[in-house]
Amino acid sequence: MINTWKYRIGILISLALLVWFLATIEIQEMLNSLLAAQYVYLLPGILLYIFGVYLRAVRWKLLLNHIKSINTLKLFSVVTIGYMANNILPFRLGELIRSYYISETEDISKTTALVSIFVERILDSITLLFFIAAISLVIPLYTTFNSIEISSSIIWKALIIIFSLIFLGSFLVLMFSSFFPEQIRDKSSNLIRYFPDRFQQRAITLVEYFLEAIKPLRNPRTLGNLFLLSVPIWLLEAGLFTSIAYSFGIQNNFPGFLQLLIAMTVITSAANIGSSLPAAPGGIGLFEIITREALILLSIIPMDRTLAAGFATITHAALLLPMILLGQIFLWTNHVSLKKLSMAGRTKESPTPSQNTKK
Repeated sequence: MINTWKYRIGILISLALLVWFLATIEIQEMLNSLLAAQYVYLLPGILLYIFGVYLRAVRWKLLLNHIKSINTLKLFSVVTIGYMANNILPFRLGELIRSYYISETEDISKTTALVSIFVERILDSITLLFFIAAISLVIPLYTTFNSIEISSSIIWKALIIIFSLIFLGSFLVLMFSSFFPEQIRDKSSNLIRYFPDRFQQRAITLVEYFLEAIKPLRNPRTLGNLFLLSVPIWLLEAGLFTSIAYSFGIQNNFPGFLQLLIAMTVITSAANIGSSLPAAPGGIGLFEIITREALILLSIIPMDRTLAAGFATITHAALLLPMILLGQIFLWTNHVSLKKLSMAGRTKESPTPSQNTKK
């Protein structure tokens, strides 16, 4: 599953971005800001974030319920293990590990599990874009993103347009496929017949697994619940950003708590959209750069770049390290190693969808 050259490329990308990040600040001043921070605010922020991950398990359960009812705590452990893998491996390989692990332990098709995770990512992206769009109605974010482009060479307008087209287009494709499965089967069959004979049955099976995974989207109530869960998931992560802002005294740069929370929600959205590119492990490097620049530009009172860099560093550490630790605990308690999971590249598929689907 994990090729050495891919891992090395991911590490090199992270290192290059971190060098850029550190080259634009006074390192000693950043260390001083880290030493002066009040880390008592860190614990509540981390607890908020972990609860948000638990809600991700609840949301995943909704996506899998029509196939098999799985205990939410079990799904929480699998989601955490996937996050741990994403945080230490490049190219978001944690998604593959997560789909493999749930398929092995719950007899669910890997393809179905992977498609359900893809649906989650689309929901996440649409939610983050919604936050940015809604907040831009009351705050001139266009000027902020222009400033980010000038200061960091990140072409934000182009990125937002590209991501919006990709995510919204993918969502529309998923919705169409869920409501018109027969049309998808027909179109797929016409295409599959050009495949070599030995691949045709496999391709047909994959199409069936895909259609099985997106069935919940045709239910308006389920779809509404999926979106309703996505909002608090990301607001809880914004709560982590807000909590760490208090650690660095950044709340003093804003006239009130509401303005601080709005700014942290924008920063959460921008950092996660920007660092979602499947390259560096955990988005290391890119996350820090985006978070730092967004905080500087959204601050009402001018903010020191070094202080913003310290905030970005601790925030990312608070997102990565608890998941790595908690994921490792779940691996230990289940007597599984990450190496074993990551090496399990080619495994036999689960039975056909009709064999493990609720009637």
